[in-house]
Amino acid sequence: METDVATRTAPLSRHVLFQSDDLDCARERVAQKFCNHRLDIIGDRRPFRAAHHHVRGDMISLNYISYGADVLIDPGELGHFYLIQIPLAGAATIRNGRKEFVSHGGAASVLNPHWATRMRWWQDCAQLLVQVRRTPFQAFAERVLDRELPDAVSFDPEIDMTRPEMIAWRGFVDALVHDAEREPSPAADLSRAFREQQLIEFFIRAQPGNLAPFMDGRSQATAPRHVRRAEEFIRTHAEAPIALLDIAEASGVNCRTLQLAYKSTYGFSPMHALHKERMRRVRYDLLQGDTTTSVADIALKWGFSHLGRFSASYRQEFGELPRGPPAIGKNRRVQRRRDRQSGASRPGRLKDTGRLPCAGDRSAPPAGRMPGQPLEWPRLRERSPPCCPRTPAHRQDEIGRSLPASCCS
Repeated sequence: METDVATRTAPLSRHVLFQSDDLDCARERVAQKFCNHRLDIIGDRRPFRAAHHHVRGDMISLNYISYGADVLIDPGELGHFYLIQIPLAGAATIRNGRKEFVSHGGAASVLNPHWATRMRWWQDCAQLLVQVRRTPFQAFAERVLDRELPDAVSFDPEIDMTRPEMIAWRGFVDALVHDAEREPSPAADLSRAFREQQLIEFFIRAQPGNLAPFMDGRSQATAPRHVRRAEEFIRTHAEAPIALLDIAEASGVNCRTLQLAYKSTYGFSPMHALHKERMRRVRYDLLQGDTTTSVADIALKWGFSHLGRFSASYRQEFGELPRGPPAIGKNRRVQRRRDRQSGASRPGRLKDTGRLPCAGDRSAPPAGRMPGQPLEWPRLRERSPPCCPRTPAHRQDEIGRSLPASCCS
């Protein structure tokens, strides 16, 4: 396989999966490692030159991708994997769920698989991608937190790479990339597995998300056995109308013994532990991002009938008043107000018009438009090619047909 100079100097250059200047080839080859998606060139097609480097690990895979040209990518929900994208050059406009932002050298992104994704990679954008398989990640997160999680793990899609924690996390990524570029050996395999777990655990603890309520620093390793049994009972039955007698019966000791054990181990009572657990569940539900359920409904669901006292307890526990996620319109208004105050221009927006512009559409903005300028996509007329690769006919066309041997180098 012939490789150009840019590919030889890019990360993971020992693991080139493909290079191509054919759009259909690039779409299908990338989909084989990720998922079906829409890929369109916007503006000038001449700079298009797709490159994909890929290294598979135990729980993750490392990838380097660049397209050269200005492209729109619409995978919808990723489904079976999380995708952490670290820009190495250029910028991209990212929408995951309700949040939309510009990703650049100081702001990476994590795409949650259960939220719809739509992206625009601007010309000359190149990114290092960490793909994390969803099922083993969920199981690993439960082992790290020592609890069964009731729902999918959700992260804030925007990663502030200037935070000290994320600078340290980037060091784990660079170490894995360095290991992948060395000659394979049994020692390197052992090191890679260890570094993968380090990278995932550090990310879980450093990136804001709905796991934050469960990271209180309490460890059951040094707790007496009956306290550990009580903690397990509280976590399993937090939604049920349980009392101290029920917790003591599950732990195998009387109420007084359990209270003294909790006081000496954690500094509070078993009923306070139940209160804290329910408060964590409230915060977890609030961070899930469901705008159809009010804060009052969530509080009542977890047994907090006096909303005034609930708000005061929540603020004491988490340092802020309980609030649900704002609607996307409110997010944009807040962002525009901040931009006006700082004098910055608004980031490029991907207006949800029901479909994306097709390649070569006259309504697409010129290729010279910069990521900081606003984007307004008008509703387009029906036209061919097919508007979505996930329709059955187009999926068969993308996956089933044989590609010309000359499209990939």
